[in-house]
Amino acid sequence: MRKVLTILVIVLLLAFFISAMGGAGTSASAEEYDVYSPYLFNPVPSGNISTTSTTIGAGFNDFPPSSGINPDGTIVLLDGLPLSGCTTTGVEFGDVSCPVSGLGYGAHYYEIQVEDNAGNRNIITGNFTVSPSCEERTPLIVTAGTNEGPGTTFTVRVELDRPFVKPIINWDGGWIAKTWSWDSDTSGTATITIPAEAVSGVHQLRVYTSDSPAYATACPLEVIQDYTVAYNLPLSVGVAQIYWGSYADYLARELLVDYRIFNRGVNDALNVVITESNNTNGVIAINLPATVGNVPAGSTGIGTVRYSVPPNADFFRARLAATAEDAVGYPHMYP
Repeated sequence: MRKVLTILVIVLLLAFFISAMGGAGTSASAEEYDVYSPYLFNPVPSGNISTTSTTIGAGFNDFPPSSGINPDGTIVLLDGLPLSGCTTTGVEFGDVSCPVSGLGYGAHYYEIQVEDNAGNRNIITGNFTVSPSCEERTPLIVTAGTNEGPGTTFTVRVELDRPFVKPIINWDGGWIAKTWSWDSDTSGTATITIPAEAVSGVHQLRVYTSDSPAYATACPLEVIQDYTVAYNLPLSVGVAQIYWGSYADYLARELLVDYRIFNRGVNDALNVVITESNNTNGVIAINLPATVGNVPAGSTGIGTVRYSVPPNADFFRARLAATAEDAVGYPHMYP
């Protein structure tokens, strides 16, 4: 009798155990046992990158007992905004990746959320800075006036698509007097005084700066331009007289016009030459270039142009062009 009771108790205990486990031949699902969040590691990118396109991603490991990663639960945020086009590779071990393009220069922050099939979620974050290489960055824009005389001023406009530090400006490798006027941290204008002793000709203007602190890595920026200095030679022209040089000229309808060249400046105009005469009514200048010669400051010179005048031309207008040189041989052209 005791043996029978013992066997009966064992059978009852076994039946209770099987019932508690959900019946013979069944087991709990992985989701019921998976109580741990996926482990996330190696977020990319980080630090400085030199392109505006990259891939944001991280690795994951859903350690046993694993319910597997739910791809629909993956969320990737860039600067607080969700990204699309992301892929999740692997079930228990793998990675998440999101290609992005058109990134703006500067700092960016991202967040990657991964969820397993049991609803356990983990988050990993990262940050990076888009700093294009020096070669890829937009160059400095320098706009300078030209053809000013010694002792006068001209402006140098400096612009960039990002902040830059106040530039250094050199004239022929040395310091030059200037004053700055800034519109913003991306543009400014320098007013430069040309040295009084500067001779006419081509001089070198060097503008040097850096785009720091616009990026984590600063790049030097330099523009070297040729700047032309010219003595001021303000020449004007008027008609002194119009006449037939001879009876033969009259018969040939070759008219002479004496043009008076007046030098209103303080510098001598040398080797003045009338080079062109554009005329109306079919009139043609036939003796160009016509030499005027040297015209000292404050004085006048005469240049004579011979015209062939058609019989039906009662009058005509002439538009002249001329050249001159200053004291150091630099050419000036008019107009």
